[in-house]
Amino acid sequence: YGYAQQARYTDLVGRATDAIQRVADERGLTLDELADRTVPTLGLDERGGKVLDFGPRQFQIRLTPELAPLLTDGQGALLKTLPKPNRQDDATLAKEAAADWKDFKKQLQTVASAQVVRLEHAMCQQRRWSVAEFERFFVQHPLLRGLVQRLVWAVFGADGALHTTLRVAEELEPVALDERVLDLHALPADHRIGLPHPLELPPALRQ
Repeated sequence: YGYAQQARYTDLVGRATDAIQRVADERGLTLDELADRTVPTLGLDERGGKVLDFGPRQFQIRLTPELAPLLTDGQGALLKTLPKPNRQDDATLAKEAAADWKDFKKQLQTVASAQVVRLEHAMCQQRRWSVAEFERFFVQHPLLRGLVQRLVWAVFGADGALHTTLRVAEELEPVALDERVLDLHALPADHRIGLPHPLELPPALRQ
């Protein structure tokens, strides 16, 4: 999917696009629906973290809402970089952890920028998701959840009318503008969740 989005090598773009189109067709999905289902987690656990194991010492990776990596030690202190192993560390584990950290940062940079662009396109194209899809592919996704929490979402009726806006709080609960927790599962089955374009918002609400 990443190859299909870049414009440097025309032949590679064409072959990558053909390949993902075949995969989508085999599963009865559009390319956008396939993209929803193939966002990598980069090894992050369900809470959005990842452990780098040195044996006696462990270091924790988490993401900022801007999808930048944060590295902390066992006491939670923020680190600028992964420390070099000492004599007490397991040399093999430390070497693997260092390689993992380097690869993680490289992949994250590519994935994060692609997801920001993808969601911007979704807003402009007025894509909508069911509540189950919204929760599965966005709120509960270990890599995307931070980005999801930075955005304004909205509930749209079957006629496309905007019913209410919401944000995703720290505990991953949908919250209205007045801080009420919303029960999205109580919505009518034909209602959908999407990213409202500013032009879709009444002036007072946009403000």
